[in-house]
Amino acid sequence: MVFRITSSMMNSVLRKLGNKKTNGPDGIQAEDFCPSSAIVALIEILNLAFAHSFLPASMLDVRLKPSVKKRCV
Repeated sequence: MVFRITSSMMNSVLRKLGNKKTNGPDGIQAEDFCPSSAIVALIEILNLAFAHSFLPASMLDVRLKPSVKKRCV
């Protein structure tokens, strides 16, 4: 059985991201996924990746950048 992402799963995650947040290094913001066609396309791409156990090299290139937050003292 192959793991599949559903539209309700994706919508739940996107709601948690919130709007008006700073975009990441890829330039993508949560608002960019507002058109349902973008969500459908992303779900299809991810489900194909899971089904074939394959991710393009560009999706495996990850850069982590720590961000310093204000701390309560």
